[in-house]
Amino acid sequence: MNLAIKGIRWKAGDSAVVSVMEHNSVLRPLHALEERVGIKVHKVKASAEGVVDSFEVAKRIDSHTKLIALVHASNVIGTLQPVAEVGQIARNEGIPFLVDAAQSAGAYPIDVQAMNIDLLAFPGHKALLGPLGTGGLYIREGLELDTLKKAERAANRNRRFSPIFCRTATSQVRINALGIAGWKAGLEYILGKRVTSIRTQEES
Repeated sequence: MNLAIKGIRWKAGDSAVVSVMEHNSVLRPLHALEERVGIKVHKVKASAEGVVDSFEVAKRIDSHTKLIALVHASNVIGTLQPVAEVGQIARNEGIPFLVDAAQSAGAYPIDVQAMNIDLLAFPGHKALLGPLGTGGLYIREGLELDTLKKAERAANRNRRFSPIFCRTATSQVRINALGIAGWKAGLEYILGKRVTSIRTQEES
């Protein structure tokens, strides 16, 4: 989530549109940007059933909106949000759309292209059946994020800034190889059963 949110090139006066249903993993980085950078965070209310109206999201967009973020499934009450509808609004406006799939990845079908999702964050240790310390961030091809870490190749250590060809917001110094190996087993199980079948079984 931090890679996705802080990877946006924010400046004072920019805004983000989120819902009141968001997890702190979304709200806290944005609130920190409010204080440090001077962005505005517009929060969209939900119905009594905990569902956000996509039209209300559209109303909160302004000319300075740099990001729309929406949780796919609430970690508190389990409601599914209208991701595809909000994704279409974001795509029409040319605004990056971030989806928190912490509770839904592996348990509910997700099509990032059909839902117009630009950024999809998900942990490995929940419905994707991996160990703790695993997770991922899908980044739509063509969407560039700023780097959180200024890594450098040894051959270029004398440069003041990372050259463009090795700037990547997703590079990490260490890789959790054992966790990824365990996660692979969980993903193979899910792919074998298929997410739609798992969803049907859970609903029956």
